[in-house]
Amino acid sequence: MLDTCPDCAKSGKPKPTQASPAPGQPPALTAYEEALLTKEATLLKQPVTPIVVPPPVMRIKFFSMQGETGDVLDMDSYRFVILGKPKFLLGNQLVRPGE
Repeated sequence: MLDTCPDCAKSGKPKPTQASPAPGQPPALTAYEEALLTKEATLLKQPVTPIVVPPPVMRIKFFSMQGETGDVLDMDSYRFVILGKPKFLLGNQLVRPGE
């Protein structure tokens, strides 16, 4: 790979670079990273952040079968059943209604 283009080397011009930000402003990627780190730091400083634990879900497989008279065909399929309700987890304690 060439460090400079042949035309720039002949004319003595510096090699082309990516567009730089305006003077006094940080590059866009650095500003984004800084904002992301600030947001993460704020979340970590909060005393308690609740987490939602999803309920268990059961997937049931129904196999294909033919009716007794032979005129009905049920194709295989899945059914999904939600077992329970979501729960909030607060630190190491499970918070339930009424507590």
